[in-house]
Parts: sequence; C-alpha cells; structure tokens
Amino acid sequence: VSAPAPAASAAEAAAATATAAPAMDPVLQEIFRKETAGHVAVVRNFIERCGQAVAPYAVTEALHRACHTLSGIAKTAGARQGIKVAEPMEHYVRKLYDNGHGLPEEGLLLLRDTVRSLENVVEHVEEDTGFFPDHGRLIAGWHALERSLDAELARLAEAGERTVAEAARHEEEPFAPPQAE
Repeated sequence: VSAPAPAASAAEAAAATATAAPAMDPVLQEIFRKETAGHVAVVRNFIERCGQAVAPYAVTEALHRACHTLSGIAKTAGARQGIKVAEPMEHYVRKLYDNGHGLPEEGLLLLRDTVRSLENVVEHVEEDTGFFPDHGRLIAGWHALERSLDAELARLAEAGERTVAEAARHEEEPFAPPQAE
C-alpha cells in the first residue's frame, strides 16, 4: 500500500529539478565576478568623491558606464538577483546622465547599498530571492527616485514650453518705443 509514495516523491523531485534554475557555468561565473568587482570599484570611487561634495552629485560618464556594465554583465551571466537590482539602478543613472541631472543624496545612499548587494550576489549567485531580503527595498527605492525624476523633467518641459510660447507671443506684438514726456 505504501509503494505509490516513493513514486510520488521521485516525480516531485524530478519536477523540482526541472524547474530549478541551472547552475551558472563556472567560467561565466568567474567573468561575472571579475567584471562586477571592477565596475563596483568605479562606483565606489564615485561614492567616495561625493563625500567631498554636496548633493546633487554630477553623474559622470564613468559612473554611467559602470552602472550600464553592471546591469549588462548580470544579464549576460544570467544572475537573476543581480539583474533585479542592477537594472533599475542603471536605468535611473542613465536617465540622470542623459538629462544632465545630478544624483540626489537619497540616490547616493541607494547606490551605496546597491553595490553592496551586487557584491553579495556575486558571492551567492546561486541563491534565490529569499536570500536577498534587501532587494525589494532597493528596487522600490530606484523606482521611487525615477518617478520623482520623471515628474521633475515633466515640470521643466512644461516651463520650457511656456517660456517659448511667451517669447513667441512677444515677437508677434508690434514694437512700440517708450514715449518721452
């Protein structure tokens, strides 16, 4: 009567194995480790230099490229937990860079925590979401900063449009020199 139980356990084990993420190729894992370490060092250097300045901090090309590469290498390596935090970080930093906006203090703190998290991902690349309890906060933080930036960019665009419309209206008005009394 107890014979079907082992068959069910074997079937469950086979299903679990089929749905588990495959282990990362050791060569790819080593490339991921080295690339991440190099670009995290660039981000840490940026963070260190910001300690001598006041927010908002100018987003350098080096920071922009490092964040882009951290996101890209996580995707290339298939490091799911790295992708989760690197992608929103890279997206926000790229938007700052492209629009000439500085990184706010909140962004600097989030950047610091994100690079720590990426280092943790490198050391525990095979772990699942439960191993990285801080990721939800980091992702939510990047998304909140991006929403705030989007709102600021929209306000600036509206102000620019009003300025252009006002200037055009003044150009259409005939010039009347001031009357001398």
